[in-house]
Amino acid sequence: MSLSFPITALLLLTQFTWVWTSLNQTVLWPRETDRSYFGTSSRNEAARASSSHVRARSIKDTKHLELLVVVGHDVYQFHKQDTERYVLTNLNIAAELLRQPSIGAQLRVHLIKMLILTEPEPEVTITTNLTSSLIGVCQWSRKINPEKDSEPLHADLVLFVTRFDLESDNGNQLVRGVTQLGGLCSHTWSCVITEDTGFNLGITMAHEIGHSFGIRHDGEGNECTGNGHIMAAEGGYNSVDLTWSECSRERFVTFLCTEQATCLRNLPATELYLSGRKPGLYYGADDQCKIAFGDKASACTFNSQDIDMCKVLSCHTDPLDHSVCTRLFIPLLDGTECGPNKWCLKSSCTSLGDLGPIGVVHGAWSRWSPQSDCSRTCGGGVTLRHRQCNNPRPAFGGRTCEGSQLHADMCNTEPCWEMQLDFMSRQCSDTNSQPLYLTEKVPVYYKWLPALGYATGDALCKYMCRVEGKSFMVSRGDFFVDGTRCELGSSDSATSHGVCVAGRCQVFGCDGRLESGMVLDVCGVCGGENSTCRELLGSYTAGAAREYVTFLTVPPGSTSVHVSNSKSVYSHLALKVKGQYLVAGKGKISLNVTYPSRLEDNRMMYRLYLTRENFPHSEEIIIPGPTNETIEIQVYRKYRPEYGDIVNPNITFSLYIPKNQSVYTWIPVTQPCSATCGTGVGRVQYICADGQTEEEVDTQHCSETLQPPARLELCSTTPCPPGWEVGPQGPCSVTCGGGWRERDMHCVRREGRKELRVADLECGSIPKPESVQKCNTQDCPARWRVSAAGPCSASCGVGVAQQAATCVQIINGTDVEVNETWCGETERPTVLTQCIVSICLSELGTESWPGVSKKLGKEVETPGNGTSSPSVSVGSQTFLWVPRTGPCSASCGEGVADLSYMCVDRETHEETQPEHCLQTFQAQVHQVHCTNQPCPPQWRYETDTCSVTCGGGVRRRILYCARDVGLREELAPDGDCLHSPRPADHQPCSLHPCPARWRVSEPRRCSAVCGAGVAERSVTCLQFQNGSDVEVNRALCGAETEPPAIVPCLVNICPFGLQASNWSECSHSCGIGIRTRQELCLNLDSQQPVHRSFCDHLPTLLTTQSCDAGPCPTPGTSTPLAPTTSTTQALPATTQPPAAAPPPANGTQRL
Repeated sequence: MSLSFPITALLLLTQFTWVWTSLNQTVLWPRETDRSYFGTSSRNEAARASSSHVRARSIKDTKHLELLVVVGHDVYQFHKQDTERYVLTNLNIAAELLRQPSIGAQLRVHLIKMLILTEPEPEVTITTNLTSSLIGVCQWSRKINPEKDSEPLHADLVLFVTRFDLESDNGNQLVRGVTQLGGLCSHTWSCVITEDTGFNLGITMAHEIGHSFGIRHDGEGNECTGNGHIMAAEGGYNSVDLTWSECSRERFVTFLCTEQATCLRNLPATELYLSGRKPGLYYGADDQCKIAFGDKASACTFNSQDIDMCKVLSCHTDPLDHSVCTRLFIPLLDGTECGPNKWCLKSSCTSLGDLGPIGVVHGAWSRWSPQSDCSRTCGGGVTLRHRQCNNPRPAFGGRTCEGSQLHADMCNTEPCWEMQLDFMSRQCSDTNSQPLYLTEKVPVYYKWLPALGYATGDALCKYMCRVEGKSFMVSRGDFFVDGTRCELGSSDSATSHGVCVAGRCQVFGCDGRLESGMVLDVCGVCGGENSTCRELLGSYTAGAAREYVTFLTVPPGSTSVHVSNSKSVYSHLALKVKGQYLVAGKGKISLNVTYPSRLEDNRMMYRLYLTRENFPHSEEIIIPGPTNETIEIQVYRKYRPEYGDIVNPNITFSLYIPKNQSVYTWIPVTQPCSATCGTGVGRVQYICADGQTEEEVDTQHCSETLQPPARLELCSTTPCPPGWEVGPQGPCSVTCGGGWRERDMHCVRREGRKELRVADLECGSIPKPESVQKCNTQDCPARWRVSAAGPCSASCGVGVAQQAATCVQIINGTDVEVNETWCGETERPTVLTQCIVSICLSELGTESWPGVSKKLGKEVETPGNGTSSPSVSVGSQTFLWVPRTGPCSASCGEGVADLSYMCVDRETHEETQPEHCLQTFQAQVHQVHCTNQPCPPQWRYETDTCSVTCGGGVRRRILYCARDVGLREELAPDGDCLHSPRPADHQPCSLHPCPARWRVSEPRRCSAVCGAGVAERSVTCLQFQNGSDVEVNRALCGAETEPPAIVPCLVNICPFGLQASNWSECSHSCGIGIRTRQELCLNLDSQQPVHRSFCDHLPTLLTTQSCDAGPCPTPGTSTPLAPTTSTTQALPATTQPPAAAPPPANGTQRL
């Protein structure tokens, strides 16, 4: 399809960038992105009236140009959230130019609508074919622009902004805009295409709108010069000084007098608000540099004295090298601050006092940027929105913006397959292939690990990594990936997330929002009220020697778990998960542990606290939870309980579980005290019970932990009152038929384990028990009763006596004779019994001894009454058994004596061999009671506990005076025992040696002047012996528990700083040369040089600069003026020598 239309007007712009390095100049072409925002400005028309001639020919009625601005998607992708402000700023620059009095009429520009395309528009295609591009834009604009001028949203002109590099048909790439000459107010051709080239875009807009008025380039078909005006063919850069030429003014006035200009005569029904403030209030010098040279550019920190800083845009393009300034020969925007109380106006740095009264400008926020993509796919990334306080910037004493410029939310929080620490480690290890220059031009390669534990907060987020096996850390880049976890180093760490965002360790609430202040309650509920869980409390002081014993099983879902042991010298805690020990487990106490790492949300922390002598003082386990699995908390004790309470652990614990969840544990249950008053003993047994209700359940619920053994413990009640002590029952007086038995009765008072006998009067209020009781009341069987024997038939020696036998039965305690048949078949006793009156001393024949005869010197038994004689005759001698009583067993009180029989010669009365007497008659030896005088009282004592458990101590004796009365002990006054020696009040005890232990001294001086170092201390093996510590062989303490002799120490934080030496002499004796100096990293406390890596966080000092040694005295030549130091500083390592080029006379050059 071919169309014919009038000539298309083109705007050709040229652009140069000058880099000043020494005396050389080079041309650069900036093409970088920008992320800034600023507004618009307006001018006082009366102050800009050019001449009376212009005023005389100006049109009095104000004309109104209604614009619809369309921003292409490529412009949006480049400027992002700053797109609207950026386009408005350039549009206002164009509006300022169109309002200049030099145009010959009062023209006002109204923005009816701005349309920003965030995605490509299929019907709009911008190519190198300008004609087809303009046709496509004009045709598409008719769909979005109402046709009738009377409609409120109708625009007189559609202005399309693109970043496509426009190109003319002849290949000229300096084209910056295209429109139909005189196409304004035309339904078909009222559209303009402009190319975004930075702040020249405002001039391009004004230039192309001028073409739409029918204005041609200056010098094309008219007599106006080609440069210095808005409609110059090659464009311009000075948005302040450019004016409309007389040719442009005459053409515009002519256009206004035609019917084609009728669309300019009506006021718009609506328009978008355009600020009247200067654009420099929205875009500072730094922002203008970023627009021209990219995000890393910044305004120069020094100025050349040969040119006003407002006339050129001077920028540092290398963030690591601020010794070089790159110049773009365009003026700074009006309103840009150029000094204290100064700003740029018409390319000149002007004092505020020269501008008249100016009101304060309060800062205002820009719009929020679109939400960024999540920085991580799992593990908790962040999505960000930004805004800036530049809409406008605060000026002239105005307030800055309130609130945060960053909004961040956590995203993709589901766990990754790797830990948070692994994610940080991977970022550090990714830099292993990047060399570190500890010495200039000498690369060194290391393996890099996270500096976790060595740096916290913002410092850690600055990509801080440490060298494996070395003692220094270095920032390996700008910062870690957003979403990398960091250690807050504050109390917030337990309930909030520390997340790296743009190199800073930011605090995120548990709701995943930046600085929301939301925290987890003890139940693990974000922002909860501690109402969905219940607390379990407990304590433990037992355990088994040299064994790990589980005393607490933490179920899944538990929160706020806290376990502490305040006696960790001879016991320590352990933590076990799935059969694996995470804390301790090898029979010795653990160092501080955080598992899996300090960066994990669901972590377990163990902390050990030491005394000043570096002995374990206490320890604790903290698990914020919620726990995902069953966790066993154990205790290990070195010694058995008999060593005393000092070796027992003292453990308390608390945890929270959901209210609908039960935890089962062994709880102690004490049986009733053995005494109702005074001190007794209670048995403590452990039962399996619900940890909350303490109701007993089946023991299988506690099968995962070992049941503690039962134990006895003392129990004390109220003191006992005096009472009757009833002795044991005596024997019954009879075995049947009803008898009596008696028992002793005393009034006593119990004091501890002793019973003191007191007067019976003290027990008067207590009924005295009966001391005599009936016994054996059952009827006795009938029996034979033998009467006492009658007179012995012999006057000496052995004879017989007669006795009567009757059948009797005990009735009511008295023998009553009954019929002999009641005695049944029991054998009736004999009526004769043997008797011995005394030993016959006269010679008697053997015939007088019944049953004994003398025959051949042998013992001959003769017939008799069936009994044997107690005597034997051998020859003429007669022998018989005689009783003999031994000594009493007690010298006082009651005792026993042995009663035996000896064989004696009847004639001599002397003891002889037992064989001479009749063996069948010898009675067995037996004991008989003997009574002496009562025994005197003696000192007695009871002992107290030993003062120590080992190593030799003393035990106190409690002395008292007492005597034995029968089988009982009876107290007596102390005066009754004065006759006996008083025992010592103390006695030695626990003489066995104590277990050896390690003792460490105070650490000696730290090896470091500041920062971290090491210190030595002495470690000795001691044993408590005889009341004092004695050094013993180290093997007795055990090498596995030996404390380290070298411990870490921290004096204070080392301050480091950079210091430079004096400048060297100039390398040339005349003309321009260079001079150098050395840079040193110093410990500011000791003033000693340290490794350069300690100062990597500080900006590098200038070590090389040019110097002017004065003009060289060579005749006939002259030395060009050297630039000032502020414009010629350079680091040789980062700046390439530019190609020489003479500077243009006016700062621009046509290509």
